[in-house]
Amino acid sequence: MGVAVPDWYLQITNAYTHLRIGLMPGTYYRDEDSSHVFLAANGKFEYQGQMPHGHPVIVLPPGTLRSLGAVGP
Repeated sequence: MGVAVPDWYLQITNAYTHLRIGLMPGTYYRDEDSSHVFLAANGKFEYQGQMPHGHPVIVLPPGTLRSLGAVGP
């Protein structure tokens, strides 16, 4: 019998596809040149002090989140 695995491929594909129109709420993002992770929620970015447990992080080109107003610690 197989073991259930997270639906990460679906989550990652949906998040990258959604980038054409904007960031997807409830998704974790980080810039390629930074270790700071942000959650897109309620139309803003919430800095996360550590990598999220059980959720993929979408990596964006350098400076993308900063240009959208995300500010780390």
